[in-house]
Amino acid sequence: MACPWKQKLESGSLVNMENRKQKILDILETCDEITIKELSDRLDVSLVTIRKDVSKLEAKGMVVRKHGSVAKATTTHNIFQQFLPYRLRKITKVEEKTKFAAKVMDYIEPEDTIFLDAGSSALAVANELLEKEHISIVTNSICAANLLNDSNHSVYLAGGTVLSRGMCTIGSEAESFIRKFYCKKAIISTTGIRKDLSLTVTLDTEAGVKKAIIESAETVILLATDDKFYNSSLFEFCDASQIDIIITNYPSPPPHILRIIEEYDILLVYAD
Repeated sequence: MACPWKQKLESGSLVNMENRKQKILDILETCDEITIKELSDRLDVSLVTIRKDVSKLEAKGMVVRKHGSVAKATTTHNIFQQFLPYRLRKITKVEEKTKFAAKVMDYIEPEDTIFLDAGSSALAVANELLEKEHISIVTNSICAANLLNDSNHSVYLAGGTVLSRGMCTIGSEAESFIRKFYCKKAIISTTGIRKDLSLTVTLDTEAGVKKAIIESAETVILLATDDKFYNSSLFEFCDASQIDIIITNYPSPPPHILRIIEEYDILLVYAD
């Protein structure tokens, strides 16, 4: 259903591309779907410009383009991305994940102790950790542990049931192993983020391991690409009060998320 816009925003000449994309996402937060023509009028830019902006957002899975209109991306639209096998997920958004991993290193100190959860972002972090001075790493990521095997770090891999889709270990055995440790930092990723800034994944068994990591860490660092703020999954494993640092990329999270970040005094860091 299209929105009955009545007022103009500032002139298109004053709105750069990133701001326009953010404004498109803000608009879709209020009405779910709007025509390309209405967006063009609303932002006071050409149809060609709006189509380019929408194409970039669609490529990131943040919107869905229809005939003559654009809609907010939902979990239904993006469910196939959540169930991509690990070998495919690790080659998506490589540039963003590499930047995130480099930014994480600003918070890692010699002789640190860290939890590293499973996922393609964890593998990017593990790659950056190869050059760091000795630290202790607890993880359920099989790929990250394998990569760090020849490093000078102390690496502890949780046992348990192997989830081949994620190349990681899950289940009560993995959770019990993780709870034996207490680390200064936890570096985590998420499948999706709800409107209250709670973090979600697609499997309950994945949620259990992530909960164990978060509850056993002093500082929680979330790595989340910008599209994660517009999708959510079935199982919650963390709420806003448990997050200390968010590393993300532009465009900025939606306004309602920014308000929660401010409310809980969470440090928001842009990797790009």
